Amino acid sequence: MSEYDSLFGWESPSTTNPKRVGRKPLKYEMTAVDQTTKKRLQNRTAQKNYRERKNNLIQTLQDRIRELEESKDAQKNQLLNEISNLKRENELLKEDLRLLKEEIHSDSFKPAHYNIVKDNNVLQCAPENKEVCKSKVLKILSQSKGAYRRIIQVHADVMSYCPGLKAEQLPYTLQRKIEYEPSTIASEEDIDNYIHCINDTYL
Repeated sequence: MSEYDSLFGWESPSTTNPKRVGRKPLKYEMTAVDQTTKKRLQNRTAQKNYRERKNNLIQTLQDRIRELEESKDAQKNQLLNEISNLKRENELLKEDLRLLKEEIHSDSFKPAHYNIVKDNNVLQCAPENKEVCKSKVLKILSQSKGAYRRIIQVHADVMSYCPGLKAEQLPYTLQRKIEYEPSTIASEEDIDNYIHCINDTYL
Protein backbone atom coordinates (compact mmCIF):
# COMPACT_ATOMS: atom_id res chain seq x y z
CA MET A 1 0.00 0.00 0.00
CA SER A 2 1.40 3.43 -0.99
CA GLU A 3 1.54 6.45 1.26
CA TYR A 4 -1.08 8.11 -0.96
CA ASP A 5 -3.43 5.26 -0.47
CA SER A 6 -2.91 5.47 3.24
CA LEU A 7 -3.34 9.22 3.20
CA PHE A 8 -6.70 9.09 1.42
CA GLY A 9 -7.91 5.92 3.15
CA TRP A 10 -7.67 3.76 0.13
CA GLU A 11 -6.91 0.13 0.77
CA SER A 12 -5.83 -2.35 -1.79
CA PRO A 13 -7.60 -5.70 -2.01
CA SER A 14 -6.19 -8.41 0.24
CA THR A 15 -3.76 -10.63 -1.49
CA THR A 16 -4.39 -13.54 0.98
CA ASN A 17 -6.44 -16.57 -0.13
CA PRO A 18 -10.07 -16.58 1.09
CA LYS A 19 -11.16 -19.32 3.60
CA ARG A 20 -12.46 -22.46 2.00
CA VAL A 21 -15.98 -23.62 2.78
CA GLY A 22 -16.51 -27.20 3.94
CA ARG A 23 -14.70 -29.71 6.12
CA LYS A 24 -11.05 -29.35 6.67
CA PRO A 25 -8.92 -31.86 4.86
CA LEU A 26 -7.90 -34.85 6.93
CA LYS A 27 -4.38 -34.96 8.00
CA TYR A 28 -4.51 -38.70 7.36
CA GLU A 29 -6.25 -39.93 4.23
CA MET A 30 -7.54 -43.56 4.33
CA THR A 31 -5.74 -45.84 2.00
CA ALA A 32 -7.47 -48.39 -0.21
CA VAL A 33 -6.52 -51.15 2.25
CA ASP A 34 -8.15 -49.29 5.14
CA GLN A 35 -11.33 -48.78 3.17
CA THR A 36 -11.47 -52.50 2.32
CA THR A 37 -11.03 -53.41 6.00
CA LYS A 38 -13.79 -51.03 7.03
CA LYS A 39 -16.10 -52.49 4.40
CA ARG A 40 -15.39 -56.01 5.64
CA LEU A 41 -16.20 -55.02 9.22
CA GLN A 42 -19.46 -53.48 8.10
CA ASN A 43 -20.34 -56.62 6.15
CA ARG A 44 -19.55 -58.84 9.13
CA THR A 45 -21.71 -56.70 11.40
CA ALA A 46 -24.57 -56.80 8.90
CA GLN A 47 -24.24 -60.58 8.54
CA LYS A 48 -24.18 -61.04 12.30
CA ASN A 49 -27.33 -58.95 12.72
CA TYR A 50 -29.01 -60.91 9.94
CA ARG A 51 -28.13 -64.25 11.54
CA GLU A 52 -29.45 -63.06 14.90
CA ARG A 53 -32.74 -61.92 13.37
CA LYS A 54 -33.05 -65.18 11.46
CA ASN A 55 -32.34 -67.29 14.56
CA ASN A 56 -34.83 -65.29 16.60
CA LEU A 57 -37.48 -65.74 13.93
CA ILE A 58 -36.79 -69.48 13.70
CA GLN A 59 -36.99 -69.83 17.48
CA THR A 60 -40.27 -67.92 17.55
CA LEU A 61 -41.72 -70.15 14.83
CA GLN A 62 -40.53 -73.31 16.60
CA ASP A 63 -42.11 -72.16 19.87
CA ARG A 64 -45.36 -71.44 18.08
CA ILE A 65 -45.32 -74.84 16.38
CA ARG A 66 -44.71 -76.55 19.73
CA GLU A 67 -47.62 -74.64 21.31
CA LEU A 68 -49.93 -75.63 18.46
CA GLU A 69 -48.86 -79.28 18.72
CA GLU A 70 -49.44 -79.30 22.48
CA SER A 71 -52.84 -77.68 22.00
CA LYS A 72 -53.67 -80.23 19.31
CA ASP A 73 -52.64 -83.13 21.56
CA ALA A 74 -54.72 -81.73 24.43
CA GLN A 75 -57.78 -81.37 22.20
CA LYS A 76 -57.22 -84.86 20.81
CA ASN A 77 -57.04 -86.36 24.31
CA GLN A 78 -60.16 -84.46 25.32
CA LEU A 79 -62.05 -85.77 22.30
CA LEU A 80 -60.85 -89.31 22.97
CA ASN A 81 -62.06 -89.04 26.57
CA GLU A 82 -65.42 -87.74 25.43
CA ILE A 83 -65.72 -90.56 22.91
CA SER A 84 -64.81 -93.09 25.60
CA ASN A 85 -67.40 -91.63 27.97
CA LEU A 86 -70.06 -91.69 25.26
CA LYS A 87 -69.25 -95.31 24.47
CA ARG A 88 -69.47 -96.18 28.15
CA GLU A 89 -72.82 -94.40 28.50
CA ASN A 90 -74.04 -96.19 25.40
CA GLU A 91 -73.07 -99.53 26.92
CA LEU A 92 -74.91 -98.59 30.11
CA LEU A 93 -78.03 -97.72 28.17
CA LYS A 94 -77.81 -100.94 26.17
CA GLU A 95 -77.44 -102.90 29.39
CA ASP A 96 -80.45 -101.15 30.92
CA LEU A 97 -82.47 -101.89 27.81
CA ARG A 98 -81.41 -105.52 27.90
CA LEU A 99 -82.45 -105.85 31.53
CA LEU A 100 -85.81 -104.24 30.81
CA LYS A 101 -86.42 -106.62 27.93
CA GLU A 102 -85.40 -109.51 30.13
CA GLU A 103 -87.88 -108.44 32.79
CA ILE A 104 -90.68 -108.05 30.26
CA HIS A 105 -90.15 -111.51 28.77
CA SER A 106 -89.36 -113.26 32.03
CA ASP A 107 -91.65 -116.18 32.82
CA SER A 108 -90.69 -116.36 36.48
CA PHE A 109 -91.50 -112.78 37.33
CA LYS A 110 -94.82 -111.15 36.47
CA PRO A 111 -96.55 -107.95 37.60
CA ALA A 112 -98.85 -110.13 39.67
CA HIS A 113 -95.89 -110.85 41.91
CA TYR A 114 -96.19 -107.29 43.24
CA ASN A 115 -98.55 -105.69 45.72
CA ILE A 116 -99.09 -101.95 45.97
CA VAL A 117 -98.11 -100.49 49.32
CA LYS A 118 -100.50 -97.59 49.84
CA ASP A 119 -98.53 -95.71 52.46
CA ASN A 120 -95.48 -95.10 50.25
CA ASN A 121 -96.92 -96.02 46.83
CA VAL A 122 -94.10 -98.36 45.84
CA LEU A 123 -94.11 -101.83 44.37
CA GLN A 124 -93.42 -104.56 46.85
CA CYS A 125 -93.17 -108.27 46.31
CA ALA A 126 -96.05 -110.27 47.64
CA PRO A 127 -94.98 -112.41 50.61
CA GLU A 128 -95.26 -115.61 48.63
CA ASN A 129 -92.93 -114.24 45.97
CA LYS A 130 -90.17 -112.70 48.08
CA GLU A 131 -87.75 -115.44 47.17
CA VAL A 132 -88.39 -114.74 43.50
CA CYS A 133 -87.79 -111.03 44.08
CA LYS A 134 -84.62 -111.72 45.99
CA SER A 135 -83.30 -114.10 43.37
CA LYS A 136 -84.12 -111.62 40.62
CA VAL A 137 -82.42 -108.62 42.21
CA LEU A 138 -79.35 -110.64 43.17
CA LYS A 139 -79.05 -111.76 39.57
CA ILE A 140 -79.30 -108.16 38.36
CA LEU A 141 -76.68 -107.05 40.87
CA SER A 142 -74.35 -109.84 39.83
CA GLN A 143 -74.71 -108.81 36.18
CA SER A 144 -74.05 -105.18 37.12
CA LYS A 145 -70.48 -105.94 38.16
CA GLY A 146 -68.10 -104.55 35.59
CA ALA A 147 -71.02 -103.17 33.55
CA TYR A 148 -70.24 -99.53 34.39
CA ARG A 149 -73.66 -98.92 35.87
CA ARG A 150 -74.29 -95.82 37.93
CA ILE A 151 -75.12 -95.85 41.62
CA ILE A 152 -78.55 -94.35 40.93
CA GLN A 153 -79.37 -97.15 38.46
CA VAL A 154 -78.26 -99.93 40.78
CA HIS A 155 -80.07 -98.37 43.72
CA ALA A 156 -83.26 -98.02 41.67
CA ASP A 157 -83.11 -101.74 40.80
CA VAL A 158 -82.63 -102.68 44.43
CA MET A 159 -85.48 -100.51 45.67
CA SER A 160 -87.78 -101.81 42.93
CA TYR A 161 -87.43 -105.37 44.16
CA CYS A 162 -86.62 -104.72 47.81
CA PRO A 163 -88.47 -101.55 48.91
CA GLY A 164 -88.23 -102.70 52.49
CA LEU A 165 -84.48 -102.21 52.43
CA LYS A 166 -83.54 -99.08 54.38
CA ALA A 167 -80.67 -96.79 53.38
CA GLU A 168 -79.48 -96.89 56.99
CA GLN A 169 -78.70 -100.58 56.56
CA LEU A 170 -76.10 -99.78 53.90
CA PRO A 171 -72.48 -98.84 54.70
CA TYR A 172 -71.95 -95.14 55.33
CA THR A 173 -69.72 -94.71 52.28
CA LEU A 174 -72.44 -96.13 50.05
CA GLN A 175 -75.05 -93.91 51.68
CA ARG A 176 -72.89 -90.89 50.87
CA LYS A 177 -72.60 -91.94 47.24
CA ILE A 178 -76.35 -92.42 46.94
CA GLU A 179 -77.02 -88.98 48.37
CA TYR A 180 -74.19 -86.89 46.92
CA GLU A 181 -72.68 -88.85 44.02
CA PRO A 182 -75.52 -90.81 42.43
CA SER A 183 -74.04 -90.51 38.93
CA THR A 184 -70.77 -92.22 39.80
CA ILE A 185 -70.11 -95.73 38.51
CA ALA A 186 -70.92 -98.40 41.06
CA SER A 187 -67.85 -100.37 42.08
CA GLU A 188 -67.85 -104.09 42.78
CA GLU A 189 -67.54 -103.26 46.47
CA ASP A 190 -70.70 -101.12 46.28
CA ILE A 191 -72.61 -103.95 44.60
CA ASP A 192 -71.30 -106.48 47.14
CA ASN A 193 -72.57 -104.20 49.92
CA TYR A 194 -76.03 -104.24 48.36
CA ILE A 195 -75.93 -108.03 48.05
CA HIS A 196 -74.83 -108.41 51.67
CA CYS A 197 -77.62 -106.15 52.95
CA ILE A 198 -80.25 -107.92 50.85
CA ASN A 199 -79.15 -111.32 52.14
CA ASP A 200 -79.30 -110.03 55.72
CA THR A 201 -82.70 -108.39 55.25
CA TYR A 202 -84.43 -111.14 53.28
CA LEU A 203 -83.27 -114.30 55.01
